[in-house]
Amino acid sequence: MSDDYLAGLPPVGSKDPHDELAQRRAKAARKLSEAEADPGRPIVMVSDNEAATVNETLVRLAERAAQIGTPVFQRSGALVVVQPDDEGCVSAVELGSVPAVRDLVSGHVTFAVEGRKGPKVISPPRWLAPAVHARTNYDPLRRLSRVTTAPTLRVDGSVVDVPGYDPASKVFFAPRPGCEFPPLPEPTQESAQAAARLILDVFAEFPFTSDADRAALLALIVTIVGRDLIAGPTPLFLVEGNAPGVGKGKLTETACVIATGKVPPLAPQTDDAEELRKHVTDIARRGDSVMVLDNATRVGGPVLDALATATRWQARLLGSSVTGDWPWRTVTAITGNNARVMGDAGRRILRIRLLTDEPNPETRTFRGALPRDAVRRYPELHVAALTIVRAGLSATVARGAPWGSYESWGEVVQLAVIWAFGVDPLKGRLEASALDSDESLIALQSLLVSMLNLGEVSPSELIEKAESRLDANADLREALSVLAAGRDGRLTPAAVGTALARYRNRPVDVQGIRYTLRQGRTGTRRYWQVETTGGAQQASERHPGQASNLGPAHDLEPDLSPA
Repeated sequence: MSDDYLAGLPPVGSKDPHDELAQRRAKAARKLSEAEADPGRPIVMVSDNEAATVNETLVRLAERAAQIGTPVFQRSGALVVVQPDDEGCVSAVELGSVPAVRDLVSGHVTFAVEGRKGPKVISPPRWLAPAVHARTNYDPLRRLSRVTTAPTLRVDGSVVDVPGYDPASKVFFAPRPGCEFPPLPEPTQESAQAAARLILDVFAEFPFTSDADRAALLALIVTIVGRDLIAGPTPLFLVEGNAPGVGKGKLTETACVIATGKVPPLAPQTDDAEELRKHVTDIARRGDSVMVLDNATRVGGPVLDALATATRWQARLLGSSVTGDWPWRTVTAITGNNARVMGDAGRRILRIRLLTDEPNPETRTFRGALPRDAVRRYPELHVAALTIVRAGLSATVARGAPWGSYESWGEVVQLAVIWAFGVDPLKGRLEASALDSDESLIALQSLLVSMLNLGEVSPSELIEKAESRLDANADLREALSVLAAGRDGRLTPAAVGTALARYRNRPVDVQGIRYTLRQGRTGTRRYWQVETTGGAQQASERHPGQASNLGPAHDLEPDLSPA
């Protein structure tokens, strides 16, 4: 036991009744021989008071971890240890099992009990590890926000560039062995412009549709790098191509390498909300900087809609009745060829569009091997991205068009990209909406017009009419296939009911007439009905089989728009 450690303990003769554990620990340190207790390891005297013993264990664990440099922390109510992976990148691994907690505690703390002849070293009590594992607060262990392999920025814009734990940002900076970062230049507009040119040169051979898509690519990289400066949520990024092999996956991987230093794991996009929820929960528990969903055919649904405006994520832990709660600081990127954007997701997505007229784009070659070359050049490219963020903090240019729910993102990312590249990354949003005309909105408009003459109708009855193959029902059939069909193209009453509920009480304008979808009940029968709540006379003339107005509108939500 080191003299420095003992010097911090209260004297053995102390009469303070609240210091009983400290007195017993000091007495044990004097009496235990080096054969029984490793020198330098703190000692916890086990008592009948389990809560006090657990608290004492956490205090001594924190002391020992700081003393020998063990990177053990707490994050979102769990114990985590920072350790390297096979590629040399470090990550925070959650100690999610009782045996893992037991190994950690027994490796850093010595336990003893009072015996007949004085203190005696024992193994950790069996109840101790489960009790520690069940905790949701591990004070005084340090709190960890995330792990980074590159210099990063604090909330105030200052730079974290010293390896190790940074108390102000709660970030652990662990550069890979042999990875040296160049010094950051002064954050001027000239340095930001040079940084943007350096990054975009890496992507020079990708077939962007316009500079707006290049700006959106810069926004993706800058969002990941500057995430700690963004107080609110971040938009979803959709990297979309018009054909397989256009390069959307390679572009996304390279962008993530510049921002994080490694190729991100790719997860297939799924229409199964529960499977996607499990994947998101794993990402939240690990605190990953980016999540990539690959080869999506449809973009939207309750999980992605929630992520688009989330700053925290709650979910039930697998195999448990416990609900976890984690910060959601992960940037979501999605790739797909002509992906169908559904529902509210269209208002939360920033597109990066690639367009090729080559018949076999997958056969073309790049001048460099991406993303491998980006890994090799990671230090200079990452510093370039940091430079864009830092320069944007003192930019004197107008931010551009605001984007609801993403005000903080606009102040950090949108402004930085405009300052460095001269193009608003949001410029492509309205262009993209105009190009695809928001398929979901058009389908909803067609559905409401088709339902106006049907009166009270159930989801099953809607499906029956849609599948009757009559020409008169073609619009209804196409609208339901866009809004409610499963991956196999089939319509089910449950899916149709869910789709209708998404737009309940929501006014939608069609050629000057306002339509609203209402839900009602007659006895045990639930039904849906469309009413006109504006331009009633015109609606009556165009659809003579339906009453002009079924009653006053109520609980109206804002008009659905493609923006």
